Amino acid sequence: MNFMNALMKSGFVWGLIGIVEIIAGILLIIGRYAALGLILFAPLAVGILLHHLFLDPVGGLAGYIVFILEVLLVYAFFDVYKPLLKATADEGTTESS
Repeated sequence: MNFMNALMKSGFVWGLIGIVEIIAGILLIIGRYAALGLILFAPLAVGILLHHLFLDPVGGLAGYIVFILEVLLVYAFFDVYKPLLKATADEGTTESS
């Protein structure tokens, strides 16, 4: 409860979380930018999971389901994320032809 009270007292965290959730949800619903929606929602899903693992393990079924769905959807869109995971060349090196 102390953690939740601290978030409420900050004055901006819940609003920010709500805005990000709405934007991510809209992107997922329209489907055109679903991969971007999943990227936006990933930190929230991890936060929900960690909250329930450490602070509310008994009441965490919904949180566990949200995280599992996030992982499954990221896996489904993994081809979209592959270019993000490529290592880039060092700027100081040159390639010879």
